[in-house]
Amino acid sequence: MFVIVSYDVPAKRTEIFKKLLKEYLVHEQASVFMGDLPESELIKLVAKISAKIGPQDKVLKLVCKNRHNVEVQRLSKEEMGGPMRQAEDEWHGKDWSVL
Repeated sequence: MFVIVSYDVPAKRTEIFKKLLKEYLVHEQASVFMGDLPESELIKLVAKISAKIGPQDKVLKLVCKNRHNVEVQRLSKEEMGGPMRQAEDEWHGKDWSVL
């Protein structure tokens, strides 16, 4: 399964989630992690998140059965006021990233 997990937690708790998610997924940016996980590993990850999550924490989990059916785009600008670029992210669609 292709999984994306993002978190919004108090600053003093970010390292807890960052360390946990790095065990299972690729650190994409700030509080966003993504990658391929078998269902058994996803179940383990969710159990570990459940043990760590607190009332003020927000965690978002997106799961797709097949990563080839997901379109991921990177939005960026070279300068303020300039045009925004949209580039397809091909990393998530590569089979070699599973290895």
